[in-house]
Parts: sequence; structure tokens; C-alpha cells
Amino acid sequence: MWAALNDIAIERGKTVHDVILEINRGRMGISLTAAIRVYIVEYHREALRRCRKEKAPPKRGQVDSDATSQASCECSLPRWVSRRQSY
Repeated sequence: MWAALNDIAIERGKTVHDVILEINRGRMGISLTAAIRVYIVEYHREALRRCRKEKAPPKRGQVDSDATSQASCECSLPRWVSRRQSY
């Protein structure tokens, strides 16, 4: 969890403390730990959604002026997720 928060903070140009303060301000009726977990999951779901949107083929009638940028988008797991974990 801490590695994920650190990655998010770095990507957003903030400290982990700033990210946690932001999460704490927005939580309602749930524990801070649960709010942090939800934040991390939602953050990475949104990142994956953006990546998939970039990789999607152009819609009918649209000209794809930069096909190489779409092909190079990497929808990989964050470095803190071990690919060996089983759930």
C-alpha cells in the first residue's frame, strides 16, 4: 500500500503526506485505511481506462494522425504489484 501511495505521489508531484491529507479530507464514514485502499484502486482503474482509450482504434470516420503513440501505450501493472501474487 505504501509503495502504491509513493508511486501516486511521485506521479502527481506531491508528497505521500499530501496525498493522504487529500484522501482524509474526502472520506465520509469509512476508516482512513479503507479510504486509502479505495483511492489506490480508483486511481489505477482510471489510469487503465485512459490507457485503453488511447489504445482504442480510431472511430469510424476519424483520421488517426498518430497511430504510433497509440501502439506504444503500455497498460502494465504498477511496479509494486507482484505478478506472482495469487488472489
